[in-house]
Amino acid sequence: MAILSDTQGKLFRPFTFSSEKDFEACVVQLADQIFGSSTIYIDVKRRVKGNDIVTIPDGYLIDTTEPSSPKLFIVENEIVSHDPFKHIGIQMLRFVTSFEDAQLSVRNFLMEELAKQKNNLEQFEQAARDAGSRNIDAYLDQAVYGDFRGLVVIDEARPELHKVLEKINANISVLELKAFEDDQKQRLYLFDTLYDEEEEP
Repeated sequence: MAILSDTQGKLFRPFTFSSEKDFEACVVQLADQIFGSSTIYIDVKRRVKGNDIVTIPDGYLIDTTEPSSPKLFIVENEIVSHDPFKHIGIQMLRFVTSFEDAQLSVRNFLMEELAKQKNNLEQFEQAARDAGSRNIDAYLDQAVYGDFRGLVVIDEARPELHKVLEKINANISVLELKAFEDDQKQRLYLFDTLYDEEEEP
């Protein structure tokens, strides 16, 4: 069992998330660090229908790390206790299958969500200007109307999860987020990032 220690000798032991809600709150809290400061994490669960399939992703990530090539990721936040095939694999397959038919509705509610958060909207407007886009509507279209990209953020990425996702013919990445807690319930986090530091501009 891995244990972390700070410089004062305080010990932090592995913390097991008992609920997906608690885990999702950590993802939201650490979004800039995990995904990068040039991304906008939209923490909203909205029913999306495409090809007669109804899906409810956990969130959406608008990535403007390369301003001229904005990207949209469909995000699924999971805890390892969920079955990698019955829950995670099938959920991601549903997202992939319905995505193209649902792009218009996704694009419309993402614009609504951007407008609700001044900081997010200003960041997106600046990225659009940096890219030389004629307006933010066209810039969002560029991000949404592309190939499917998915992200699974999970507290333990076991080999069976990777095997299941490899069977889905889509661009799906897995990021691991682990928590450690001391006796006073203070936490430290160990996580993968969407990009290595040297990859960011």
